[in-house]
Formats: sequence, C-alpha cells, structure tokens
Amino acid sequence: MAGYIGKKAALTVGIAATVDELNYNDTGSAVGTVVASKTVTADANKDVASFRNITLTGELDAGSLDISGNADIDGTLETDALSLNGTAVTTTAAEINLIDGGTARGTTAIADGDGLLVNDAGTMRMTTVQTVKTYMTAGVGGGGMEFIASSGAISNAANVSFTQFDASKYDAYRFMYYYVKPVTDNVYLTWQSSTNGGSSYDTSNGDYKYGDSGNGGNVGFGYVSAGYQIGNAAAEYGMTGWSTLIGPNNTTTPKMMTSWTQHWYTDGNFRAMAENYYGVAIRVATTDIDAIRFAFSSGNITSGEITMFGIVNS
Repeated sequence: MAGYIGKKAALTVGIAATVDELNYNDTGSAVGTVVASKTVTADANKDVASFRNITLTGELDAGSLDISGNADIDGTLETDALSLNGTAVTTTAAEINLIDGGTARGTTAIADGDGLLVNDAGTMRMTTVQTVKTYMTAGVGGGGMEFIASSGAISNAANVSFTQFDASKYDAYRFMYYYVKPVTDNVYLTWQSSTNGGSSYDTSNGDYKYGDSGNGGNVGFGYVSAGYQIGNAAAEYGMTGWSTLIGPNNTTTPKMMTSWTQHWYTDGNFRAMAENYYGVAIRVATTDIDAIRFAFSSGNITSGEITMFGIVNS
C-alpha cells in the first residue's frame, strides 16, 4: 500500500492538524472566492469575493467601503465628507445644528440679498428676504408705507435728490424732513422734479404753480415751506414735517405735492401750519416724475436729514 497513509498513522514531521482540518483547505479551483466550510484564500490580487456575513468584535480599517444595501450603525458615524445620491453635502455640522433649535439667538442684521430656507410643498428651497417682504405686503392687502432711502446727515449740501422711484411698486411717496436747516437766513425749502431718472430737472419759469390761483407760476421750483421763511440762527432749528407726492406715474394730469411743515421763523419763533395754501405745489406738465430733489430757495442746506417712503400700490 505504497503512497497511502492510514487515518490513524502518525507523521513525524511535526504536523499536528487532523485530516478534517487539512480538508478545510480543499477549495478546489475557487481561489479568491469564499467556499462554504472551507478556508478563505485570496487570489493573486489579494482579493476575496462572496463573503456573506462577517462579525467583528474590533475595528475595521479599510481604504474604502462600498455597501450596496443598508447600513446599521448604532454608534457615532464620523466622516470628513458626505455625498447623497451623487450630490456633495457642503453644509457644516454647526450649520446643521442650527436646525436643532436651542435658546441661543444671534444679532445678525437682515438685509436685501439675504436668504431664507422655506418648505415649498415638501421641498426645501432658498428664497430672499425681498421675496418674503413682497409676500407679506401683499398679504396685508397692499397700501402700506415702506422705507426706501435716506439722505443721511446733511452737511452743507447744495441739494438732496432721490432717484429710487419704482412705478411697479409704489403709486405715491412720502418725504419726511428732520430739522432741515439752511445756511442762508430767511429762505424757503423747495422741490424740483425729473422725468429722466435725475439726469436733469425741470427748472424753467412756469414749470410749477403753488397756492390757490397759479401764484408762483413764474418760478422754476415748487414750494415745500412758504408763507413763513426759515431762519438759520443758533436758536432756530430748521424745519420738520412731511410732503406727499401722489400719482407720479400718471401721465394724464399735473403732479401735486402736498406738504405739512413746522419750523423756526427768522425771528426765532416757532411756526406750525398745515400748508393748505402755500404747501400745495403742482408740477404743471403731465409727464411722469421719477426723481426729485430738494433745495433752499437760496444757499445750501447746512444740516438735517430727509427720508423717502413709498406707498405700496393698492
């Protein structure tokens, strides 16, 4: 029986494995493929295929991991980058944690161009604060007054102009005067209009009328404050009040500016009057108005502020 070693024969070359244990290595030609109840062998590329379930009690270190099915992770998932369905997730952990609420509140100012995250019928989308403002305005029925612009603190300026007219949003404008004071004593605050966005202003004699019967038709400006001249002494603090320009987009009628002002007169006394006479000024032409500027009848504006508000289309 040459060439055969019986099951119970003993080898003397130091092999302690049993026949069953040696048979575990009998994988046939399936190198690199897992065979049931056989030893796992790697192929020439050090690859092994067809594992079914692997249970680890320690850590798995790998250069990459490709999972076709579900992943069940009970502990913490630590990742330096994340992609969902081919789209890279670029948000930071701190940004995601903002959704978690909490009591912390920031003081970041909101300005045009800022974005807000909204739920659009189940899809999260980014919109702008201007869009929200438009929606909220429409929600209250329109007709509200919105801040548009300010001159800022005036310092010895020849005039102050506003060109932010928007016919698609506003059908009237309110101008507020905050202690507007002249350099020159005994003057009036006046206005002039433009129909080309402020490239030029109507300044010819006869362009404007004020009062009750066409008085002022020989001047190239409309009056805001008239009847009482404004002083410029230290104890004379300028003019406050407002003017309303109605229907500047209309091209079939002249444009009217109605004003109510209160101011320090040239004798140092305080005057307040509803300018039903002098405070009604009309731009005679029927062309639209899309810019306006304010100036004193003589000399510069030494100080004060003028702001512009729009009356939303109703």
